[in-house]
Amino acid sequence: MIPLNLFSIALPPHVWQQLPHERPLAELAKDAEGAARRIRKGSNARRERMRFAQLSSYIESAALEMARQSREKPEAGRADGVSLQGIRLLKHTDSVSHSSVQEYAEVMERFQNALRRGSLDDEGSSPWPNIAPMKACRFFLSAFCLNIHPAWLGLFKRQEAKLALRRIRLAWESYRESCQTIEGVQTNQECSLLIGRTCHPPGQILVAKRRLFERLTALNLSEMKLFRGLSEEVMHRVVAVLSEKARFYRAAEVQKAAVVEVLAAK
Repeated sequence: MIPLNLFSIALPPHVWQQLPHERPLAELAKDAEGAARRIRKGSNARRERMRFAQLSSYIESAALEMARQSREKPEAGRADGVSLQGIRLLKHTDSVSHSSVQEYAEVMERFQNALRRGSLDDEGSSPWPNIAPMKACRFFLSAFCLNIHPAWLGLFKRQEAKLALRRIRLAWESYRESCQTIEGVQTNQECSLLIGRTCHPPGQILVAKRRLFERLTALNLSEMKLFRGLSEEVMHRVVAVLSEKARFYRAAEVQKAAVVEVLAAK
């Protein structure tokens, strides 16, 4: 398989609304959203799909170029007189030993297809499966008791400590998520479309995507029938990607930034 890179690029408001000067990304994103609505309605679907693909490709390439410029010249990076400071980049990449990006893409595709079919096995048809707070609390306490000893001893073997502490953190996030009010996406179709999005303007769409990543992080995916057959190591790597993306989106939400995702060959 071809190794992949997955980029998440957070663009602060002044960059999102002003660059490129000929047509800012914020306006291009509105055009792409309009094309997506017309596709769903079946209005000139073929032409609108081509237009949507062109707009999405341009937004992704422009965001990548801005991220590259900001990293090369972090202090003086400017484009058309607009400062590029504040752009943040999260990169996941496949390596020789494991293909975390391809594994993440496979899991998200399975989840998206299940949403389209309205069949999520154990979880019924809801895009936001409920997590019982007591069950999540037991899961956290169990994970804490099982991992605190190796986490402490693992300080002398850093990799073991990181793995044990990550398990404790994921269990805590599961419990925290079970106590929160669910809001945002309401239907399977909306959730399916959200998974496939690459451009996330600031506001409700970005918040919903962040909640989706948090929800998937907290679900203990290895217990879902949908993902049975995938090894525990694969699920750990996928959950690690989901957790990092959730934190990245939360920071972008605080910054009131837009987030553009790019999946590209390495």
